[in-house]
Amino acid sequence: MTIKIGIDIDDTITNTNDLIKELMIRNNLKEEKLDFDSYDDGKLNKYDKLIRQNICDVLSNCKLRDNSKEVIDYFKNIGCKIILITARSNHYSDNVYDITVNYLKNNNIYYDELLFGYSDKVDICVEKGIDIMLDDNYTLISKLNNTNVKGVLFETSYNKIYNYNGDSVDSWLEFKKFVDNFKNII
Repeated sequence: MTIKIGIDIDDTITNTNDLIKELMIRNNLKEEKLDFDSYDDGKLNKYDKLIRQNICDVLSNCKLRDNSKEVIDYFKNIGCKIILITARSNHYSDNVYDITVNYLKNNNIYYDELLFGYSDKVDICVEKGIDIMLDDNYTLISKLNNTNVKGVLFETSYNKIYNYNGDSVDSWLEFKKFVDNFKNII
């Protein structure tokens, strides 16, 4: 049986948030909000303006999380299907999709499918038959618990406050072990 693994990009494969924090500090902004999903079409606050001006640079230069590439390659080599599901969209810039594809290519990140612009990933995970979804979004992972998709929270400094009691990992090597155990159960 082929295992379908859904994987988020920002703050799961990459350390996007770290680069945004650095950008905010350099521009004397406090951390008003740090997610791309909470954009309001009303007045742009300083954060939104800063992101709009720097989004291409941020998404092109964020670092890969330790072992993310190696573990994704391992999944590919054992026959898993890798589906990247991201909330990234062309909201802040017209070329975010192209930047994302180029970033993944330049960093040799393997994937079978890239699903772009999904801020709420529950329905697409179910529709695509994802077996395991790895994401840093606590709300998403909690919602997946009501489906057949096994949600795994990638723990970060900002989502540990939720004291999540479900499946979680804090490294890619730990996620590799989780998938290996899952594979042995099914």
